[in-house]
Amino acid sequence: MRIKKFISGSSLLVGVVAVGLTTVAQAQSSNTDVSRPSNLAGLRTVDFQIERGAIVSSNDFAFIAEILGSQITSGNTPIPVTTQLRAGGDRITPWGSFTNPRQGNVNFAGSRDVYLHPEVLDAGEGVAVEASSYIPRRRGFSRHITASSALQSDFVIALRDGDPLPEIRGFSGQANVVEFLVNYIENGKIRLHENQVIYLFELGTSNLNSAAADFQDLVMIVTLAESLEELDVVVNGPVADYD
Repeated sequence: MRIKKFISGSSLLVGVVAVGLTTVAQAQSSNTDVSRPSNLAGLRTVDFQIERGAIVSSNDFAFIAEILGSQITSGNTPIPVTTQLRAGGDRITPWGSFTNPRQGNVNFAGSRDVYLHPEVLDAGEGVAVEASSYIPRRRGFSRHITASSALQSDFVIALRDGDPLPEIRGFSGQANVVEFLVNYIENGKIRLHENQVIYLFELGTSNLNSAAADFQDLVMIVTLAESLEELDVVVNGPVADYD
């Protein structure tokens, strides 16, 4: 299967309501070092672990999730990708239906919504990302590959601050995975806030030893905070003081 990808920007959802932030991760040909966004500097560190791929905190926490990039094609035909979140015991579909690729496809050029979970989760609850790809058939679509960060899947890579850059080349002349991460690279390593995790999904091939397994089919970043107020500063910037 021939696979191609792109990277695009996004706007923000609070629950399911769009507001005014736009965050952009652009594809670039160079491996330029990029510092973390300044609005993250005020976040207090959330003590969390990645347990079997899921984010689990020992304290109450809030979070946002942002799609950094997604695209798959079979030949020249786009393949739909859907994604959902699991937060605590809930399944959340901010980007449309997870099981209906016509309604929930995130594989398109242009902006994608950033999701701000409207409630603080309790300590011990987890956050996970799930994604599926679909193959067009004569009558609709058939699900191709489904992967979940909560299942410690070989189809998902989790990156944290200080991790080495994944040395995964793009398949058949496509962008290397580092080009999806260009805004999160510094001195040759992944540069994130301590509260962030990036997930890389492979949804195009089940043969992970194949050159086609380049882990760019869905790239998502999750940011944690102690409160919704802290995430509001991340999203909208600090409130200006006026005399």
